[in-house]
Amino acid sequence: MRIVFLVVDGLNLIRRVYAATPEGEASAHFDSALGATVQSLRRALAGHSPTHAVVVFDGAGPTWRHELYADYKAGRKPMPDELRAGLDRYREAFSNVGVSSVGKPGIEADDVVATLATGVADHDGRAIILSTDTAFCQLISERIVVRDHFQKRALDEVYVRDKFGVGPERLVDLWALAGSPPPTSPASPAWA
Repeated sequence: MRIVFLVVDGLNLIRRVYAATPEGEASAHFDSALGATVQSLRRALAGHSPTHAVVVFDGAGPTWRHELYADYKAGRKPMPDELRAGLDRYREAFSNVGVSSVGKPGIEADDVVATLATGVADHDGRAIILSTDTAFCQLISERIVVRDHFQKRALDEVYVRDKFGVGPERLVDLWALAGSPPPTSPASPAWA
């Protein structure tokens, strides 16, 4: 059996749905966003029919990037307190639909997502990264797909060439030379 692994960028999914959910009373807004996020995950599972799936979260505490650059993510809008306090309810809801959540203290979700996706691809499996974060586009290959769940499109080699003018294999070089502007909002990827 060939593995098809759906790797979900947890906070990317949660924050995008939360931001798009109409605001009301705080608890009602949270509950509505939670339900909509679970429905989004269910649609992704139905649409991709993975053999395996996981939702990846940032680990608690600073990462090695913070040690190298103290202002890492300093300009990012903080997560709403009610959302941060309710993340365990999201993990529980994901578990109730059969998807485990992972995160390791001091490790950023992006690193875990990339490690899982490349590990599966290296063992002849296929990885589908569910995220709007274009940083994952550097991983695109025959066995790794980045999927923008909200726009219902693959961020594939054609997308990368149209948006950046280079193939996925050259994105790291481009970003190292040209830099990457900060995102315009916590839900927006860099270079958007």
